[in-house]
Amino acid sequence: MVRKSSRNQSLMNKSIIRTVGEGTFWASASTFFIKIVGLVSVFLILSRLGVSQYGVLELALSIVTLLSIFQLPGLDSLIVADMSFEKGQGELRRARNILSVYIVLQFCLAIVAWMLVFLGAPIFSSLFNVPSQYVQLVSFLFLLSPLRMAYGVSFRVNLDFIRFSFISFFEESIKLCVLWVIFSYTSMNIAAILIAMIISQTAALIIFMPAFLRFWFSLKGGSGTADKMRWWELLLDHGKWSILTNYAGNAGKSLRIWIIQRMLGPEAVGVYAVAIGLIGHVIALVPLSTILAPLLPQFVSDKERFTRLLSKGIKYQFIAHVLVAIGACIFAPPLLGYIFPEYQNVFPLFQVMLIALLPGAVTTVLNPAFVAFKLQKSLFISTVLKTLITVVLTFVGISLFGIWGVAVESIGTAFLQSIERSRSLRRNIPGITVSWIGLFRYDDDDKLILEKISSILLRRFP
Repeated sequence: MVRKSSRNQSLMNKSIIRTVGEGTFWASASTFFIKIVGLVSVFLILSRLGVSQYGVLELALSIVTLLSIFQLPGLDSLIVADMSFEKGQGELRRARNILSVYIVLQFCLAIVAWMLVFLGAPIFSSLFNVPSQYVQLVSFLFLLSPLRMAYGVSFRVNLDFIRFSFISFFEESIKLCVLWVIFSYTSMNIAAILIAMIISQTAALIIFMPAFLRFWFSLKGGSGTADKMRWWELLLDHGKWSILTNYAGNAGKSLRIWIIQRMLGPEAVGVYAVAIGLIGHVIALVPLSTILAPLLPQFVSDKERFTRLLSKGIKYQFIAHVLVAIGACIFAPPLLGYIFPEYQNVFPLFQVMLIALLPGAVTTVLNPAFVAFKLQKSLFISTVLKTLITVVLTFVGISLFGIWGVAVESIGTAFLQSIERSRSLRRNIPGITVSWIGLFRYDDDDKLILEKISSILLRRFP
């Protein structure tokens, strides 16, 4: 690795290490607590609702997923990267313009989605076999989404990972409290649960609004030019590729499930759904790539430091994935098997699929690098290629190994995508290369990181 050339650079490295370390800690801690609170909420709901009623609840909420096109999924990562770049260049007003266009666009689309669902409740009611009043309640979630997404973008750009991490925890905690009141004093039904969701999200937005406004006004009074950006510029430039990448990724997931259902039946789909859900929970415990996303764009003009930050990100994401994979492989089956004995047949598949986390560590860190350099088109092409690989390997894997072919596909897809992303990095970003030998070498940066960790532990546990 490159040796630090000056004291100022060393101090900056300490600042970056502290930011990444604290951000990862708070994101991991909040994820852990969210899982616990969410699990309690699910138990509380299931204790009062029958299986059929719970199914109606899930169908009502699936309307939001169906119309997620109005929430422009995938665009938030682009906004974070562009705002972080402008902030790193000292162009605070340009960063504010990007955020304002994003918020206005989100609110306009949210209003359209709300009107479509609220006024078209009878149509959605017949399509989803859900009472109209439930559909109308769900529609209000669209109106809350723009502000919630604006908060998330702002906190990440401002490197305020504590608030970014715990806003979801506050939402889940408030929802649990509201459900507990309903559980204690009234009869719990689907409408009450949906109202609890609306109240919890609204309350969390109110609690975190002062922090959001402080960030907003700090950009308003900042330096830089005041060039205006139009919403169509945001979408027609590289924004469209971010949205298309999200759709291509979802298409791959849907096609995989469809192939499993056609070749192995509904029961195999259930086994896979539980296994991949557990994988998602494990990955959420190590959100290092989320922390790096707003940091990398600030160093695109300093390729030496960008490379070092990227290499360290891959190294520690890989180490984290190894540790959580081993922990999940050992402790998850007996613990979850005791709580959910009916899912014992899922755990062997889950344990094998954990291997995909190892090559996946490379991809999850490299993707924000492409976003930082505005190479969303490359990400879209990569996602389409991944979808094609998923379809081929799923079909071949199931044909040869049955349900175990799903695990073969997940590992093979993750491995091939990591190779493709690494080669694409060298091809699309000249001057940026990752030294794979350096990933297994102990250097000055690693020493500094260990010293920081040791000092924290000694203060906490003298």
